[in-house]
Amino acid sequence: MAAPPGPLIAPDSVLNLRLALTVVVVAGYIAVCRLLRYARRDTEHAQRPYRSREDFQKMTAEDAWQIVKYIQSCEFPWISKKALSFALFKYGYFGNKPTHVLNTM
Repeated sequence: MAAPPGPLIAPDSVLNLRLALTVVVVAGYIAVCRLLRYARRDTEHAQRPYRSREDFQKMTAEDAWQIVKYIQSCEFPWISKKALSFALFKYGYFGNKPTHVLNTM
């Protein structure tokens, strides 16, 4: 009786193939994320007329607010939304009370 045939690919080469494939997939994912992130940043930056320090000195408050809003929406959207809602709640809570009530708190 003949011995059963062994595996076609050695187990070590399968592990090496999986490891190489994992490294390629992770590196590709990082490259795509980086490409998309910087493409979005460059697009936003191209819409603004500020290129030097002298240009930034002429920035309007509306442009500054738009830049801050953009950065907050990209970098940390959840925490900035919670902070804003807490600040508005606190302002509404203390802003509507008479001053004599605030002095007793």
